[in-house]
Amino acid sequence: MRRVRSSSTTTFAPLRLSEIEERAIADDAALHIKRTLVQEAEFRRRGGKVNGSEWKQVRVQDGLHIYKQRRVSRAGLMNDGDSEVSSPELLASVHNDDSSRWRHSLFDVLETSTSTGSSGSDSGDSKVPAMLAAGHIEGKLEDAMLGVYDGDDHAWRVRAALLKDKFEQALILATIQHPTYDKPFNFLGVKWFSIEYPPVVGNFIQKRDMLVTEALGIDTDDNGEEYGYAWFHDFRHPSVPELTDQGMIRGKTSLCFIFRQASPTRISLYARGSIDGGGEIPKGLAIVIAATSIISNTETVKTSYSRKLSWLVTSQTRQRHLMHEKHVSSGSCHACERIPMLRGLFGCHACGFKFCSKCYVERKIVLGREDLALHSLSFCFNCVLQAKELSPVDVARATIVPQTKDT
Repeated sequence: MRRVRSSSTTTFAPLRLSEIEERAIADDAALHIKRTLVQEAEFRRRGGKVNGSEWKQVRVQDGLHIYKQRRVSRAGLMNDGDSEVSSPELLASVHNDDSSRWRHSLFDVLETSTSTGSSGSDSGDSKVPAMLAAGHIEGKLEDAMLGVYDGDDHAWRVRAALLKDKFEQALILATIQHPTYDKPFNFLGVKWFSIEYPPVVGNFIQKRDMLVTEALGIDTDDNGEEYGYAWFHDFRHPSVPELTDQGMIRGKTSLCFIFRQASPTRISLYARGSIDGGGEIPKGLAIVIAATSIISNTETVKTSYSRKLSWLVTSQTRQRHLMHEKHVSSGSCHACERIPMLRGLFGCHACGFKFCSKCYVERKIVLGREDLALHSLSFCFNCVLQAKELSPVDVARATIVPQTKDT
């Protein structure tokens, strides 16, 4: 039997779902998204204010605020005291992949969580609090959805390289709904992924994986208003057993994100859910991982711009080669026409023209389907702006919608 393989040694047989199972997953997705829309509508009705007696802010980045619920309902009732979770200042330091700051923050979390105690059981008696995210990101809704899209193996690896959302590996085990020409951002399927831990704790925290159903797309609500959604929910299936032989503990998650175009240049983002790593993972560390994963959504629009720039590079390959042959002997900057004396000229990886150091910028992109490394390449200002203004819908149709003989 053909096997699905990730970049590591983890393998699974393809997951074959019955029509009844597929319908149940679709219904479950619709129900959870609808429930989150109701919560979001109530949140907006209250003027977007968070009840401080119920929610405690644990992280903020740009315009997005992350909160954890102060009291955790049990599956065992528990008063979620402040002593059991890292402070907002601690969480704010877990940023930009700064390893030294990860080190101090996570040792503090582990020490605090160990001293206050942890359930340490897999009984489902979860003490991980619910999470709430609310705020805004700059950009267009369609760009956010292109940035967040990970409905095939290549798209996920590109997204992981650009977003750094702490998911180490991912495998799409079943696809129920593919993106289409009319709905190029829509996806529904079953995904397995493992969680990335910083090196400082990776040696003494057991690896975690999760099996989830995932739904992505753009739709309209009961008021006829357009919104984007990204939903992840815990899933169990006998064909995908827990990887206990690899020392992994299977966690649980339930997260739903709602994106809306709040103004011509701003997207509102609302999310509810939780991430439970299971086992004996300190609750503080679980909240750090959850908050870091959620906060990565502030980068979705930038990820879209990188994807569009990558597509521009690919689509202009022939033109770029022609420009290079035509202007190979040119010693002046194509933009300002100056002849640089020290640093020389830099070729734009999109248009092929050469530019001086003042007329180009570097951008990080993933180049193609085979090369999944993140490259920092030189581009002229005009090509960067051209890529930014490309229609994310058109780029999605060209890059993520399955191509047929008729397209």
